[in-house]
Amino acid sequence: MPWTRLLRRAGIAAGLLLLSASPAEAQWYVGAQFGANRTQAAEVTVDAASQGIAQQFHDVQFDSRAFSSPPYYGWRVGRVLGQSRGLTFALEMEFMHSKVYADTGRTYVVTPIGTGTPSTTFAAMNDTVQRLNMSHGLNFVLANLVLQAPLSHSAGAPVRLDVRAGIGPTIPHVESTVLGESREQYEYGGMAFGAGVGVSIHLVGPISALTEYKVTFARPEVDLARGTGRVSVFMHHVVGGIVVRLTR
Repeated sequence: MPWTRLLRRAGIAAGLLLLSASPAEAQWYVGAQFGANRTQAAEVTVDAASQGIAQQFHDVQFDSRAFSSPPYYGWRVGRVLGQSRGLTFALEMEFMHSKVYADTGRTYVVTPIGTGTPSTTFAAMNDTVQRLNMSHGLNFVLANLVLQAPLSHSAGAPVRLDVRAGIGPTIPHVESTVLGESREQYEYGGMAFGAGVGVSIHLVGPISALTEYKVTFARPEVDLARGTGRVSVFMHHVVGGIVVRLTR
């Protein structure tokens, strides 16, 4: 699989750099950010065999409503590990609260699943699925490896390039209405991958500002009001926030 090969090669490269890194005095930091996300159109599968429903909707459109309550937000806690060849390495835990609202009012291409000869039709999604939202979050909890490189050569290198990549679980809060029956719950939604690039600018004392573009990919399988749902979620994130260094 391409993802598997990419992660393996990235892990080997990161491991070699970390082995060559010189130890640094422990430095902890915390950060908070706000922003917005956009989810690409994707396939949504609804499997409720007991109700005679087994369908895949193609190119379903999503909305994020990032600035409506509860808004998009995130936080990070990290520790600097060391330096090598001008790069600074850190490990961090990151939480992101992003939202997903399926546009069930549209007509989509629909393929039956579990049949010997699939037949493609067009159907309004809300004939079957009236609601499929994660308004309290498709929440990501990622363990990130972070590489930081100075972009400014002035004393203290106040401007840095930050590159991060991570893996971790998703915890979606799913609100669904299928054939008129509703259900809402938090649950484990499977693993996710994330990668981002950004710039942090030193402001004053231990405080820096950050801006970042990130992509995440997950395939949560969730319980619906009737049956099981699966969504391939490729998401773009643009955030800004503050980072505070706790130790020197």
